[in-house]
Amino acid sequence: MRPYGRSEREPSRVARWLVLWLLFRVMLLSGLLKLCSGDPSWSDGTALDFHYWTQPLPHRLSHYAQWWPGHALSLWIMFAVELGAPALLLVPVARRRCRQVAAAAVALLMAAIAATATTASSTC
Repeated sequence: MRPYGRSEREPSRVARWLVLWLLFRVMLLSGLLKLCSGDPSWSDGTALDFHYWTQPLPHRLSHYAQWWPGHALSLWIMFAVELGAPALLLVPVARRRCRQVAAAAVALLMAAIAATATTASSTC
């Protein structure tokens, strides 16, 4: 059992590192931009209030996410993923588990954003 098919070969190290570098930059800069923007709603934990209230077509889950008791905690979890997970992406190849944890954290963050953001089904 190989992770790649018989006719496929493993991606080159350069291609793999370029993808990791891109994800590192996108995630880290997303978190830093929010913190350095000067908008006080990011530092006082109310930025997601505006996110849930001002979407063009709010998803049904946005309402429940807004009134969830741990709502303010979700902002700090987002910062932990955007600022912490990128560091785990650049761990050397021998520490594959760190990159898997970082990838899972980013995937869960993106799933949470998708679950509370606008969807095509909301327009029907």
